[in-house]
Amino acid sequence: MSEYQESTAARVLVGVSGSPGSLAALGRAAVEARLRGAELWPVTAWEPPEGDLAARRFPASAALAPEWERLARERLLDALRAVFGDASTGLPGGALVARGAPGPALVRLAGRDTDLLVIGTGGRGRL
Repeated sequence: MSEYQESTAARVLVGVSGSPGSLAALGRAAVEARLRGAELWPVTAWEPPEGDLAARRFPASAALAPEWERLARERLLDALRAVFGDASTGLPGGALVARGAPGPALVRLAGRDTDLLVIGTGGRGRL
């Protein structure tokens, strides 16, 4: 995974959960990035199973945070392989794993006026 670095390049960020809708969104985001000459940034957001509030109430769960992040990273790599055949998109940019609820995490990362945010449809995940 790439470390996220602010740049002035146009960016297409896409939420990736591994669902069929997010895989379709990832493919479409890659097309948009190519058309726009933009960087592609697939993003998988994660949070503790019972949410951050519960994690703060039970300090022992902090020991599990690295494992939850590793699982999110693995899910993102699996999605990249499913769409592109390997973990490389062939486009500039990178891939990110962000802690937090998916909706707020994606909006926070895609905060520039020139950013394009792509999300899939379907599923019952929280956005």
